[in-house]
Amino acid sequence: PGSSFFRELSEVQPGSVVSWRGGHKRDSRFWRLEPRSLNCRNEAEAAECFRELLRHAVAARLRRHHGNVAAQLSSGRDSSAVTATAALLLAQENERLCALTGAPSSRFTGASPAGYFPDESALAAKTAGLYPNVDHRVCRPEGASFKGVDELHRLGAAPLGHITNQPWLDRIGREAGRAGSTVLLTGEGGNFTISAGGNAFFGQYLRENGLGAAWRLARNLHREELATWRALLSIGAGPHVPARLYDLALWIRRGAGNAAAPLRLLRQPYREVARARLEAEFPDSRPPRDYRSFRR
Repeated sequence: PGSSFFRELSEVQPGSVVSWRGGHKRDSRFWRLEPRSLNCRNEAEAAECFRELLRHAVAARLRRHHGNVAAQLSSGRDSSAVTATAALLLAQENERLCALTGAPSSRFTGASPAGYFPDESALAAKTAGLYPNVDHRVCRPEGASFKGVDELHRLGAAPLGHITNQPWLDRIGREAGRAGSTVLLTGEGGNFTISAGGNAFFGQYLRENGLGAAWRLARNLHREELATWRALLSIGAGPHVPARLYDLALWIRRGAGNAAAPLRLLRQPYREVARARLEAEFPDSRPPRDYRSFRR
């Protein structure tokens, strides 16, 4: 935390102030996000509390000097919740929302993994159709995946992450600009809020609900091809075994030659630098015990 891709340059952390006086640097925090309980008595209260927090968060991001509002819209919970909330808020001001969905190239004919579908545009269109003030557009990239990467590196001054997503992200950004939008809403933060959980939290489910309920859930996940038995065993038991034993099991399963498989696209010496950085920031390779450790 605080480092950067440039030698002797560090980033200022969120909620922090850096001052320099008399040749000495001083870091201080003026704000820190602290988790708190909502003290809801039942699921209905929790749902209403969530809706109010979402309305507040989306409304704060609709403020602008000029221009229209656009939103990324997939078929998932996160962007759908943001888009729907924005549509309702904008309708109160008689404003429209441009909803943009990334989809595969019109020439795409490949297969998709089990449990996934490659083109979300039809389902996204159904969500957009629920709101009269939403204009839905499907953005299909037609160019090469690496087109414009050098320019993005120059503008961002950092390596580009998720290069496979970049073609449709670029197309959505350009389409939003053509629509006159100066605000583009996204749902990417939902991975840690609205959609937090899933298979990664099977271990927490096991601890909170007992072996019987966890077994029924695991059986359903496996039957629907949403998780393998090996993955469920790793997620369920992994947080509760010693870290060294878990690392040894990973090493045996991957093999010594594939220990750096996630980093194999990097050439040396960047591969070793990245591996050392990951080990320093995430020293514990075990799955999270609960959502708090997942957030950290």
